[in-house]
Amino acid sequence: MKKNINILEGIDAEVEITSTPHGQIVTSLTLIVDPDNPTGVTTKTLRSITSKHLTGDDSKESALEQIIRLPLPSKGFSSRSRRRLTDEEISSIANVYRLAMKNNLPPTKVLTLWLKLPKPTVSRYIKMARRRGLLSNTYRSGRPSI
Repeated sequence: MKKNINILEGIDAEVEITSTPHGQIVTSLTLIVDPDNPTGVTTKTLRSITSKHLTGDDSKESALEQIIRLPLPSKGFSSRSRRRLTDEEISSIANVYRLAMKNNLPPTKVLTLWLKLPKPTVSRYIKMARRRGLLSNTYRSGRPSI
């Protein structure tokens, strides 16, 4: 996702937000300075850039959209397939689960949207990740909702 923001008069920025396959959010910031502006970029200018500028809209919908756009592991998933999941696939599921929890989103629902699979299949994959020690066996009280 790319967006242009105005920081101060004469100073704009282009912010690009991408996600790695492991669920990390990467932010790139390019400052665009008006050549007619004599002040240029100062530390005060840099301090005025908030985390909201860098991460985009901090609403649940924005976090959900970013997670759902993450690339699937190489082979993809299918509810009809009975093949064994690779370690990479189980690890990706655990990473997206943790990312959903970190953003206070319901992890099972997020995974069903990301994988485009039914809830029972996703629940089975989560159990597999727990058995392999990639997810803890503790549950939070109260479920977040989208």
